[in-house]
Amino acid sequence: MPSFRSHPLPIPSLRVAALALLLLLAIPLSAIDLSLLIDPQSTTHLEKLKITPNAPYLLQFPATFGDYNLELSASTPRTAFHGTLSNHAWGLTWIGEGGKPVARLTVRQGNDLTTSITDRPFMQVTLERLAAPVAAPTGIDCAEGDSPRSTLQSTLPADTLLVRECSTGANHNGGSNLLTVTSTPQGLQIWFGADGGEYVGELPAIDTPPLPPFTSMQLWSTRPQTITDLTLTTLPDLRQPLLTTWTPATIHAHLSDSTDSIEGLYTFFDRDTDTRFATPGGTYTLALLRSTAGGIDCAEGKSPRSAPSPSPVALSSPSSPSISAVDSTLIPPALPVYDLIYLQGAVVNRAQWTPGMLKGRLYATPFPDTYQLEWFDAYLIGTLREQTAAFAPSLLTLRLPLNHATLRFRRLPLPK
Repeated sequence: MPSFRSHPLPIPSLRVAALALLLLLAIPLSAIDLSLLIDPQSTTHLEKLKITPNAPYLLQFPATFGDYNLELSASTPRTAFHGTLSNHAWGLTWIGEGGKPVARLTVRQGNDLTTSITDRPFMQVTLERLAAPVAAPTGIDCAEGDSPRSTLQSTLPADTLLVRECSTGANHNGGSNLLTVTSTPQGLQIWFGADGGEYVGELPAIDTPPLPPFTSMQLWSTRPQTITDLTLTTLPDLRQPLLTTWTPATIHAHLSDSTDSIEGLYTFFDRDTDTRFATPGGTYTLALLRSTAGGIDCAEGKSPRSAPSPSPVALSSPSSPSISAVDSTLIPPALPVYDLIYLQGAVVNRAQWTPGMLKGRLYATPFPDTYQLEWFDAYLIGTLREQTAAFAPSLLTLRLPLNHATLRFRRLPLPK
């Protein structure tokens, strides 16, 4: 089933400019999804950080976080050594729950004297998973002019994920290099070298994140070393507000006893979409459950990421969910009636979706079998504008007109 995301402006300064323009045009803030213009982030900046073999530095991450970007500048001390690789190394270790190391990135100086008449100095960058052996990713081509051994290896031992020897784009024997580690829903990317660094490689996030969960990162060195400059930027975890207590087992048990004619399992049937406005995100199977049945609690009637809004003026009786007289396409009613719970079928951003997560919410309207729809796309972004969900016998239809999309789901019989 497609996911429909209004793509945010990629540069923060442009987002601020866009917000200022909207304000000048007197467009009400309630009509703007501010999460697409402003990314709340946490930044840690350190300078001249000294580390030794007996005193590594522990870089603590926020309690919950999503994407992150780490940039650090360091010089590898001049080292005399024999053979291909120096005994001196420095790097990062990802630390999981209970202080257990789960992954390690190592930077080591080298010199290839076996295949060249003259020296060929290089800086070797290695990424290893420490928690459990995994199959190494498939290979990629080297940057032009680099060493033949700079490829992302597919024949390395199972716990080695990336290896690259940077011979043309890195400073050697005391020169400063920039290491950049970027993690997004698409995967983990690494750059290393002078002048912004050259591309080391990528671990794509396909079914699961490329590295195990972690809470901190340790900077270490086998000899005294100074990290000239370090900046860590983290973004909020968009998954956290969508996690529920539902599991496939509890959903099955609940539906087995349900007398609600709408509750049930629904799977993707067909769609009418314009790919200029909406891209397919997968063919989802969803559970539709009464919002009061469990899962995420609706604190004061707000959806997981809904900003505080003016109290709606009730157009219905006090005993039924109220509808906003201000703009019912932008401000959800007091309480959702049904939750859409994800079970399977994600393709885009698949590693971020697990069974039991919230995929949407349905709010009452004055019309029978028609609901206002709050939808969370493949990138975990929620939208509410002019969206509806309608029921016919054994069929659920979702309409997202601003995305030029209509999706239909057929009801499934409950497994025995």
